[in-house]
Amino acid sequence: MERGDNDLFEQLPEDFHKIDAGTRFLKTSEEWSKEEPSVKILDPDGWDRSNFQFSWHEEKISKEEFLRRRMLSTIDMSKKGRGV
Repeated sequence: MERGDNDLFEQLPEDFHKIDAGTRFLKTSEEWSKEEPSVKILDPDGWDRSNFQFSWHEEKISKEEFLRRRMLSTIDMSKKGRGV
């Protein structure tokens, strides 16, 4: 079978390889946070502070996990907020 213009594989998202067994996209917290730039995390209580570099910049998590961790943190939803 030759790959054509309507091939399913050509229609997959660019980061399809980052999907876990539950068919959820996995990204770093840094990547997830860029999807909602108006919400700034001021005090990242939901992340591993003993290894924050890994926990925020390298560890791949689902959006649900990101939102759970964000919920445990101090956030600023104002336009002038500054955070992580």
